[in-house]
Amino acid sequence: MVLKELLKDLPDDIAVGTELDGEEEGIVYVVESIDEKYAILNANNELAGIALVASGKILEIEQLSDKAAERAA
Repeated sequence: MVLKELLKDLPDDIAVGTELDGEEEGIVYVVESIDEKYAILNANNELAGIALVASGKILEIEQLSDKAAERAA
């Protein structure tokens, strides 16, 4: 989530890289850029947008019981 906020609505001492707590619990915005009137705030995880490649190994395959198959459906 990226927001464009008026500087007048933000603390006076912000700079690029400043972390600001959001109104919602657990949301932290990082100031990405500042111009004369606005600041761009980014709340995305630093890994957002990076491709993830995972690998694994199947160790065992089991037949589901009828009851378990019904729950999975």
